[in-house]
Amino acid sequence: VLVSEESSTMCESVMMGKPAISVSNWLIPDVTPSRYPADDYDFVIKTKKERLTDCVQRVLDDYEANQWSVLAGKRINNPHSLTAACYEARSRNTGELYDAVIIRIETFYGPVAAVYLCDDENNVTFVGFSTLHGRIEKILKSNSYDRRIGYWSKKIPYILGKQSDLKKEGQEK
Repeated sequence: VLVSEESSTMCESVMMGKPAISVSNWLIPDVTPSRYPADDYDFVIKTKKERLTDCVQRVLDDYEANQWSVLAGKRINNPHSLTAACYEARSRNTGELYDAVIIRIETFYGPVAAVYLCDDENNVTFVGFSTLHGRIEKILKSNSYDRRIGYWSKKIPYILGKQSDLKKEGQEK
């Protein structure tokens, strides 16, 4: 499944036999002024950001089948809200609550939606890509030195407003 706004990668996804989902109320931030997608592909599934909960649930089920319940959406009070969404996620094993974040990141394959889990102690775990499955996802997930995944893992607590000051590299708070 590919989730995007109006990217041409949706065409490629459909040609590869994978469904493409267009999020009609995601602002496109890399144009000035920001705008909503044209939504002119008739071969994609169209949805709104408010329905991304189902997408996050599917990714978590791929990560650990039937181990997570995605609950209510949580507000992101900064500019990252244009390209990210946050949901409360409960572990069915322990009952603990986490923040499940889906955020648009750049990869070698273009922009994709990455899913992360963040616990109460700001430990962030990269879960996977909601838009990639199969061989490509395995290649990207096994790329442990991918700095983009690590970068966003460090940024998630700040995006969620759980940490307010950035640590300088090599210094403690």
